[in-house]
Amino acid sequence: MMMTERINARSKDEYTSEQVKRQFLLKTLDVLELRIFEEPRYIVGKFVETDKFQNFIFACIVLNTIAMGIGATDLAYNNPNVQDVFAIVDQIFLYIFTIESALQLFFRSWRLFKSGWLSFDITVVVLSWALSDLQVIRGFRVVRAVRLMMHVAPIRDLIDAIGSVMSNLSGLLLLSSLIIYIFAVLFTQLFKDIDLDNFEYDYFSRLDYTLFSLLQFMTLDFADAMRETMAVYSMAWIPFLMFILVMGFVVYNLIAAMVCDAVAVLGAKEEQKKEDKLKSEEDEQIHTDQEKLALLSHQVQVLLRSQQLNHGLLQELFEKLNHHGSAHDSQKLQSIEEFSNASSSSPNLEPLTRTLDDSSSLSFSKYDTSARK
Repeated sequence: MMMTERINARSKDEYTSEQVKRQFLLKTLDVLELRIFEEPRYIVGKFVETDKFQNFIFACIVLNTIAMGIGATDLAYNNPNVQDVFAIVDQIFLYIFTIESALQLFFRSWRLFKSGWLSFDITVVVLSWALSDLQVIRGFRVVRAVRLMMHVAPIRDLIDAIGSVMSNLSGLLLLSSLIIYIFAVLFTQLFKDIDLDNFEYDYFSRLDYTLFSLLQFMTLDFADAMRETMAVYSMAWIPFLMFILVMGFVVYNLIAAMVCDAVAVLGAKEEQKKEDKLKSEEDEQIHTDQEKLALLSHQVQVLLRSQQLNHGLLQELFEKLNHHGSAHDSQKLQSIEEFSNASSSSPNLEPLTRTLDDSSSLSFSKYDTSARK
């Protein structure tokens, strides 16, 4: 009996462990199993997805960013010994990031490139190694600081929100480019003949100069250029005002509205995820209760069959002794009869079994209906 209980407990633990593994793989990789090196990849995945490991990588990114900033100051730039120390520190951080990327690649395999953030991480690491010997491009190392966006949830959510409205933003940017080009041609034709002696800078003599000037005006830095132009053409404020109203307020506000709408949609998605998670937990609880009821029903049925079997054996033994027994067996016969009567008068388990079966079926139907929804 003890051996059977141990085997059942071991089987239950193995089943639970397998369920945990499947849930982890489904959550991280959207698969139920890994075909190659499943166990070591699962162990590595559990390690790299822990909060401690993620916090350690985040701390390394912050420290590396601070170190690169200090290394660009005169304190380190004019001191070769200090520069060597910062170079060693930077190389240590690069080794850490390389190990992290290798672990992620081993765990996720080709699925790593389905994540934009992880693809960006491994690209930065590879380029850091590829460009490490090029003195002119060593400043590329500071791009590693962009990895902070992956580990700061508000920034990551904002980037995801902007990415979700890129199709709408691309159309709006195309419209903005067209408007800027139209006004650039207009300003060039209107003001290209102005005597440059009256201007501090050449704003409108060529189309490329006008485009650059309009980009400056979009930042609302247009007052000096407008006053100098109005000194020659008193009505010059009209095209200036039209451009500022269209680009500086309308288009910018449309872009801001799109981003805000994307953030709101992202918040709604997060709420939906929470509701789905609660629903999933509820469905899982219903399924667990159904399994427990089914197990209890089975145990009751086993007890019922055992009771019926014992009662039949006692009846058979009683009949044999009644027909073939001697007088000195009368006391023993009477004891067996009393035990048989007690067994037959024991509580009937059939109603309980039917109740458990009904409850199990009801629980299963609730679970099935919930799953279909």
